[in-house]
Amino acid sequence: MGDAAMSGFEFDVVVIGGGPGGYVCAVEAARRGLKTALIEAGALGGECTNWGCIPTKALHAVAKMMKAPQGAARLGVNLGAAQLDWGKAKGHVQRVVKSSRMGIERLLKDAGVETMGGWGRIEGPHLVSIDGERRIAARHIVIATGSRPAEISGLAGITNRDLFDLEALPERLLIVGGGVIGVEFAAIAAALGSKVTVVEATERLLPGVDPEVAQALTGALQRGGVTIRTGCLVRGAEAGVATVEGLSEPVGFDELLVAVGRRPNTGVGDLAALGIDVGRFGIEVDAQCRTTLPSVFAIGDVAGQGLAHVASRQGEVVAEVLAGIDGRFEGRAIPACIFAFPEAATVGAVSNRSARINLAANGRARTLNATDGFVQLYAGEDGAICGGSIVGIEASELIAPVALAVQLKLTPSVFAKTVAAHPTLGEAVREAALLLGEGA
Repeated sequence: MGDAAMSGFEFDVVVIGGGPGGYVCAVEAARRGLKTALIEAGALGGECTNWGCIPTKALHAVAKMMKAPQGAARLGVNLGAAQLDWGKAKGHVQRVVKSSRMGIERLLKDAGVETMGGWGRIEGPHLVSIDGERRIAARHIVIATGSRPAEISGLAGITNRDLFDLEALPERLLIVGGGVIGVEFAAIAAALGSKVTVVEATERLLPGVDPEVAQALTGALQRGGVTIRTGCLVRGAEAGVATVEGLSEPVGFDELLVAVGRRPNTGVGDLAALGIDVGRFGIEVDAQCRTTLPSVFAIGDVAGQGLAHVASRQGEVVAEVLAGIDGRFEGRAIPACIFAFPEAATVGAVSNRSARINLAANGRARTLNATDGFVQLYAGEDGAICGGSIVGIEASELIAPVALAVQLKLTPSVFAKTVAAHPTLGEAVREAALLLGEGA
């Protein structure tokens, strides 16, 4: 159990930030007997729950329904023409966000976490202030303040936060940035009926993602009516017209969405004066998520990570460490998903040794008329599965067993000993492992 009062501290741990890293850390620490407080200036759930992961996937579900008549017609079912009610679509998104936030509130309450509203600021190794007024002494402090959308100097536009507040879906949407955020919004908006143009500064969409995945999604976006311009820079925009370096003609738009990455929210105190190192991508931490000030930890986006589930896992690690367990964060087998049409997911690393199964060869995919995509597994020098890439229906779900294989360093032959039910999409993953094992 925690001994905060006996040691002169009001709390064993104070977490600043209530996103997927912060609230998970707070809940897990409290469950382990530590007296825990969580400080959140905005809505519980942070960016992910309120403006990111959850609302975008709710809108993705709406977009999927818009595409349903096309697929149904090929199966002999006439659903008529899909019509979007933007107001009701936003209502669906808001209900999902509200219920998710209420779930987080319940988790914190049931665990015994004391939740406080306001801006948390670190004043010393064991001292946190709230809105410059109340001061709290804590044995340990966890920074989980997330990130914010990156901006382009001189370019005015909306971000993912603003999109859900629009009164109407824009007829013409210009997206600046062809990373994961830009690609997801391009796919969703196009499916909902917008005429979408994506401008990306590098030579291809999804830089840093497996090139085969990027190529597959680029083709899917183009088939869905999205105009893609790579190797181009938006130099300015005014009165619904953007000037683009690399294009001979300007690009017209009704809304301009800036999706050029995110920046860590490190403004939680004079970190340099406190002895907390901040690098190019965020606060520097070790494998236990401890900063260069031993009493302070940092997790999630503010520590250079960019995925909600990474933040959550790091929150668990910190709770373990504070409870006296030698927890460590391992990033070898972290899956990443792209919710486009079709979905895509990756985990681990690529290598020169790979095996690929096209979904066209999968019985379940054929029954669903969803044969667009593939499963590709990679093996490392030690012969174990080191990574995987999946494009296609339910890719975000199919990547889970691949992540497990990477984490456990399973060889393809061992992985393939787990029999998949027939007919299922999971058979494609097992068959890729079988094929990879044959190439050993």
